[in-house]
Amino acid sequence: MGEAPPVLKPEAAYISGSMLSSPPVTHPTIVASAGGEDLVIEAIRGWAALMVMATHYVFMSSPHAGMWGFASTGVNLFFVLSGYVFAPYMLGRPLAVVPHAVRRFFRLVPLYWCALATYVLLRAGAGGDTPYVWQHLLFLHTTESLEIATFYNPAFWSLPPEVEFYIALPLLAWLAARWGFGVVLGASLVAHFVLVGLTDPGQQAVTARALATIHLPGVLCEFALGACAAWCVRYVPYGALVRYRSSMMNGWIFSGGM
Repeated sequence: MGEAPPVLKPEAAYISGSMLSSPPVTHPTIVASAGGEDLVIEAIRGWAALMVMATHYVFMSSPHAGMWGFASTGVNLFFVLSGYVFAPYMLGRPLAVVPHAVRRFFRLVPLYWCALATYVLLRAGAGGDTPYVWQHLLFLHTTESLEIATFYNPAFWSLPPEVEFYIALPLLAWLAARWGFGVVLGASLVAHFVLVGLTDPGQQAVTARALATIHLPGVLCEFALGACAAWCVRYVPYGALVRYRSSMMNGWIFSGGM
């Protein structure tokens, strides 16, 4: 999730299935570091990380999260940020599948496996059992039960949808180039609201609908909203810095509310 911010080019303007006639807008107020990273994006990443950390530690001081409960949407903000970073492809730019797969694997999997190994060794060292390791290794730990999903670290639940997004990105790029990003965005929103609308508050069992809601079918709209924010930054011709920040925040708040 630490990818460099997107460099959107005119060929990425597939918001409605066709190229936009107006040129992209220049934003001199967007600040970059010497290494090319977008400092605003990096700051938002840091804020999202602090929110996630607050979510996991707030119950140490109080049994009720209260307003701190909103901090859990830091995960949604990470999804929006991923959509923003990969916006050129979400908006229709072709994606080389093999280099993309190799980069994503080495950027995420080794570090995750090291973290998982640390938790497994800590449990083993304390005399505890260490089941469900292979489910976690293969990012399948959120497909069976809440116990398995949270057994080693509850924060690991957010990794499978991120991996699913990386896997689906070549297909999403192809669909956006063929039918337009608007179709992808609209379909993702419809899928999300249908899944939420089918929720049964009294149902405690792990169902196919519940699994789809926390996996890519249910959260793709959050990645798509990040891509939409990136499109706004590039093509909407007013209030560059304010729009840049507010687009990301609005996408985060909207996805968190969903």
